Amino acid sequence: MQQRQDNWFISLLKNNPFPQLLNKVFVLTAPRVDGFLLKISGGKWALSKLLSSLPVVQVTTIGRKSSLPRTVTLVPIYDPQNERQLALIASNFGQENYPAWSFNIRANPEVEVNIEGDTYTYVARELAVGSREYDYFWELAKNLYFGYDQYQQFASHRTIPIFVLERV
Repeated sequence: MQQRQDNWFISLLKNNPFPQLLNKVFVLTAPRVDGFLLKISGGKWALSKLLSSLPVVQVTTIGRKSSLPRTVTLVPIYDPQNERQLALIASNFGQENYPAWSFNIRANPEVEVNIEGDTYTYVARELAVGSREYDYFWELAKNLYFGYDQYQQFASHRTIPIFVLERV
């Protein structure tokens, strides 16, 4: 697997002496800014994408308790061997709790994914930790963004779920 080339922002993050502090700042600001930028750009731009050149998608799940649509901006892990699927890493930036969207996707695995303004329907399935497929997507994720290793360290008290989404 080929390693992704770092841009200036990723290099800055890698050399940051206070990764958990910067992570907390990003957790509090990025989702709000991403939502705004994605809305005004028709799903094409997000802070995460502008700063890091990482791909982003908007995933809409159905709330497991509210039954209302819930949209979140995530980094997709594209499978170079299968263009009809992508993976989502439920790292929640390495925070203590699992992300809310992971509970929603378990309760209702049919989701809508907006990729640069185009919306597709996918069905999700959770990968078994330690399986060959889990390890494969975890390696793809780490090659895309070094932060997943940090998130694993921050969240060492829990496993990080991976969901593979197959386009309907």
